[in-house]
Amino acid sequence: MESTDAAASDERVASSAIGVSDQLSIEVDAAYRWASHLTPGRAVLDVGCGSGHGAALLADAGARSVLGVGWDPEAVEAASRLHGDRARFTVGSPAELGVGARSFDAVTCFGPLERAPDHDPILAELQRVLAEGGLLMLSLPIGEGRSDDAVTATAARTAGMMVRRPDVASPSLAQWRSILVARFRNVRLQRRRVCIAAIITANGLGEGGDQPIEDAIWMPGEPDSDWAALALASDGELPDPRSLAMLTGLAEMHAFRERLHRWEERARRAEAEGSAKHWELVAAREAQRRLRRRLHQLEHRPLRVLSRVLRGKPARLGPGPPLRASEHPDEWS
Repeated sequence: MESTDAAASDERVASSAIGVSDQLSIEVDAAYRWASHLTPGRAVLDVGCGSGHGAALLADAGARSVLGVGWDPEAVEAASRLHGDRARFTVGSPAELGVGARSFDAVTCFGPLERAPDHDPILAELQRVLAEGGLLMLSLPIGEGRSDDAVTATAARTAGMMVRRPDVASPSLAQWRSILVARFRNVRLQRRRVCIAAIITANGLGEGGDQPIEDAIWMPGEPDSDWAALALASDGELPDPRSLAMLTGLAEMHAFRERLHRWEERARRAEAEGSAKHWELVAAREAQRRLRRRLHQLEHRPLRVLSRVLRGKPARLGPGPPLRASEHPDEWS
């Protein structure tokens, strides 16, 4: 019973680590499958390993060894229990990996750059741990672009100069190329696009499992709406990557939509409850203000004032606890 509960807990942690949305999980899974054809025979470091699913996939594809580094100790512990027979896992930050310099033939980093406000320390650390001629595989957040001063600052920092970066907006695809070229001799960028597809399988109806697709056609789309790209970088020769499509069914999309609706309902209820609590607090403060005003008036009736004077006490009460402007005794006279 305890082992079953532990396994269920591991799966929950793993699910939360790889992402709460179907779109995120399929994009991450596609990135690892894209990288798995470039890592056989290599010692691989997986930065931002999350649930460990990607590290296990790289190991199954023929990597000589795989070390996953994640920032969440619970997720790392769960990944070790789920996939410890195929890869090793440790806790670390993308900017402080805690491994030796030039110790890995290949490094994957799918996710940390999207979440980091400053990518320079992460890129510097990835470059430090990559062996000479090693292969770096990244997912890059595509933004509207940073100012020219920001890109110049990045290049200067790469050269060892201490320059203040004026903003942290995500670079454009062209700016990412410039940033990576400043660090690596060879760079190749590939777009990663999420789309809806209609698939016809050669094996007919009722056949499941992995099926090769001989022909794929891109319908006219909006490439400027792509929010991420994949990159290969190395000081050695770059291998030829392959194209890859990861497909999910309509049932999964509908399930994601239902889950999104439930989250929206929860958000609306929380907003309504918060608004109700706010007005309850406003009403309580107004009642407290009226009560303090009434007490102030009673304490300054003539008989109460005369009683205090006869007992050698001040005619008027002191200021008491701090009051808001609307509660000040001078306004109650």
